[in-house]
Amino acid sequence: VRLTFNDPSGLSTRKCQYLTPGKSDWQTVSCSGTTDSRDVQINLASGGDCPSDGTCFVRARITDTNNNPVSSITEKNFNIDRVAPLFTSDVTADKTTIKTNEAVTYSATVTDATSQIKICSLFVDDAPQGAMTISGTSTSKSYTKTTAGTFTVKIQCDDNAGNTATKSKQFTAQQPTPT
Repeated sequence: VRLTFNDPSGLSTRKCQYLTPGKSDWQTVSCSGTTDSRDVQINLASGGDCPSDGTCFVRARITDTNNNPVSSITEKNFNIDRVAPLFTSDVTADKTTIKTNEAVTYSATVTDATSQIKICSLFVDDAPQGAMTISGTSTSKSYTKTTAGTFTVKIQCDDNAGNTATKSKQFTAQQPTPT
């Protein structure tokens, strides 16, 4: 995280400090001039500086050498999301009997509490079939199986933080009954 420290006091001896939820003591970084930017490392791993998913913060301040504040505390908020999307249904087909060369819509219900669903993709026997339509918590896509037999439909959903979840189910396509 890049922090910018602005010092209105003009003191030549001061400390630039930051605080995260996972720490009890202010951390000091070197700074010079009236405006100084510093990159600070924040441990985003579970149990680190931001111990839970949701909103996290880093606070910054400038103090004199005796830790008396010479600037107001500024706070930068950001979201942490380590949890993959959650499928709340199985993969379903809109037809009870799947026939070859007949379009079938495959769907599932998926949620993400922190950063929302970015994209869901359909795979048939691990071959990508493209992005699915997302409407609320439902995702769906039509696919036509051209050969008879058992096949696996997999839905993969990614949230805006880059977490991925998948759900799979086997289906069987039959040749249409001759008329």
